[in-house]
Amino acid sequence: MDQEQFKKINEHKTQGKAGEFELTYSDAKGNKVTVTVTLVGEYDAITENPDTGEMIKGKHIISKTGGDGFSKKQLKELSMVKAVDKDGMEIPTEDLSFAEEEQIAAINAAKTAGKTGDFPLTFRTPDNTTVTITVFLRDEGTDAAKERQDDPFSVIGANHATQPTKGEPFTEEQIIGLCQAKGKDKNLDNAKILVDESQLAVINKAKKMEKREFLTSPFPFLTEIKPQ
Repeated sequence: MDQEQFKKINEHKTQGKAGEFELTYSDAKGNKVTVTVTLVGEYDAITENPDTGEMIKGKHIISKTGGDGFSKKQLKELSMVKAVDKDGMEIPTEDLSFAEEEQIAAINAAKTAGKTGDFPLTFRTPDNTTVTITVFLRDEGTDAAKERQDDPFSVIGANHATQPTKGEPFTEEQIIGLCQAKGKDKNLDNAKILVDESQLAVINKAKKMEKREFLTSPFPFLTEIKPQ
């Protein structure tokens, strides 16, 4: 086994980093074969069925609202839904279905109408083991429906916020919560949201001075996600 490749894989694994890595095996005669080792980060929702021994898991989806709706293929890819049977063998993704077609209709109706919200989406195995993720539609951010699924990409989304002026200044944590900001890195693992400090300072200065224009919240302060 290629020791450098093996070392790199274990370094990423122990650090909790996701990604795809090549690993080459060879024998005494010089024959070689290379496989791909994929490390996947934590999933947002996991269901283990004690009756069937199945397990199914998925990741939440974050997207800017508006524009085109999601196809079923996109929803599976963006959620990275996966399932295994009682023997630990992966169940083909094409065999995983959507438990409630109405959920897809509600998500796409909201997205095409430019509405925001948190929407449930349930996947199901052939033996009826289900897992439910959440599709977060936000005012601004990455339109996940437009991204090419064969290229890694990070996503971020946040809502506009209206808050009363006066009172204590906002902390970064508070302003992120008020705007319901969320992000995922290129491996679709949850990523830390960074707030533009200078813009937050302007907001808090206006709040301290009780400026009424703050009520319209015109400050675009959520700028990026921190890669993992």
